[in-house]
Amino acid sequence: DHNFVINSGGGAVVLVARVRELTSGRVMEVRTDRPAVQLYTGNPVGFCLETQIHPDAINHENFPSPIVRPGTPFESTTIFTFSTE
Repeated sequence: DHNFVINSGGGAVVLVARVRELTSGRVMEVRTDRPAVQLYTGNPVGFCLETQIHPDAINHENFPSPIVRPGTPFESTTIFTFSTE
């Protein structure tokens, strides 16, 4: 597992990952307003890109807070786009 910090300045939906399968030309792009993306790999069987708050954010004052309080709206945008080249 690898976590990547997104330095977008906060709040903007930005491109955080682009994956291309060389044989078929299939492309997946991931855009999000979250501050991090986690990459999980199953080695030859697949992978997962998960947009999220930083792992262990609850223990670091300089990270965005992972706490959502009752009555406080929570909104997040993640867009997966698929195409071919």
